[in-house]
Amino acid sequence: GELDVILTNYGADERFPVIGEFAMPVRLLVARKTFEGLKIPAGRKRECSDIGKACRLLPPGWVMPSWGSKLRNEIQMFLEKKGLPTRTVFESDASASVIRSAADGAGIALMPLEYAGREIEEGNLVVLGPKRGFWRHRIWLLCRHAVRDEPVTGRVAGAFRNALAATGGSASR
Repeated sequence: GELDVILTNYGADERFPVIGEFAMPVRLLVARKTFEGLKIPAGRKRECSDIGKACRLLPPGWVMPSWGSKLRNEIQMFLEKKGLPTRTVFESDASASVIRSAADGAGIALMPLEYAGREIEEGNLVVLGPKRGFWRHRIWLLCRHAVRDEPVTGRVAGAFRNALAATGGSASR
């Protein structure tokens, strides 16, 4: 069968119009056990809103998406622009593996909160950085022209909007 709806981080093409654009804040994630083991005074936790200070306080080593992905490129550019070390201790094509590795203490991660919801809710990750994120990672919801006006297409787009609103993301269209 044909695909009706596609979620992608590479935007539209002529066959699939955009029905939703979503911007997710990218924050710094660290394993709770790692963060608590550092015994950072509560007043200094706020310092982690500055990525440079956070990198000096936290253990070195990043867990990241694999090379070639849009998110990895964004992370690399952000770290290089800030003059920060980019030593990678783990990478994966699967975002869930990156998040799980961060939660297990393998390294720190820069990821959209939406990708880490369960680990954050379960208390396995500490979220650091500005509430609006260090930047916003964008993804798009596309559909075939033939299903653009179908109710199910609108419900899918609405579900993404609602999920993003809960974590500080935003949606358009």
